Amino acid sequence: MERPLTSDALEDAIAYHCAAVLLDARPASMFTFVGDFASSRGTAQAQGPCMSWGRSNGCADAAPLTDGQRSRRRRLTQLLDACEKNLSHAGIRARILSWRPCGAIVFVYRPDRLARSMADPRVSRALALGGYRASQAGRAAGDAAWLDALLEQLGARFSCETGVPHEIGFFLGYPYEDVAGFIAHRGRNFICFGCWKVYANPRQALRSFSRFKRCARRAARLRSAGATLADLARPATPRPAGARR
Repeated sequence: MERPLTSDALEDAIAYHCAAVLLDARPASMFTFVGDFASSRGTAQAQGPCMSWGRSNGCADAAPLTDGQRSRRRRLTQLLDACEKNLSHAGIRARILSWRPCGAIVFVYRPDRLARSMADPRVSRALALGGYRASQAGRAAGDAAWLDALLEQLGARFSCETGVPHEIGFFLGYPYEDVAGFIAHRGRNFICFGCWKVYANPRQALRSFSRFKRCARRAARLRSAGATLADLARPATPRPAGARR
């Protein structure tokens, strides 16, 4: 069922799906804003050559957009820009990763926290082996353009693949061991699961899952009491170097 293209509908979706980001408990979240934004014959957002994990392939031919799809894309983009302005005081950004037949993939994140997570040498190495290309100098400097380049490449993979790219866990701040384990075991042989499938440190993962649930309950309670996204968004809390997510 298609969601109404209103500010309230989008803010409700962000508050529900991204509560832990708003409350500074995780670096990023994403969700699908359901609607008619692209044809089912491939996606209409062809971004040139893209990469599936570990190899390059071309995007399927883009299906032409209808006038209604163009209008809905413009409207959702405008609404998301307004949401991002309301979240700017907390250092939170929002972007559309991809337009898909099932809806728009919305990514909400804290650039500083996400950049620290993505700068893990193991993550950088895994993404490079998987075909991602971004300036290493930019990574070392914490350049915002470096993170934007990685997110652009991630969005291209959404546009070219029918499923969710396996490496999405890196971009959502999941522990490296769990993302690597998911890729190596193709989603099988996990210890437990919640927001993601766990392959190491289950106690730590379960604590994170519980914290995310508390954030969701808090956001829902405050939202139902009339809180806006700006009210919900918490400025980043300084973290000591090397602190875990």
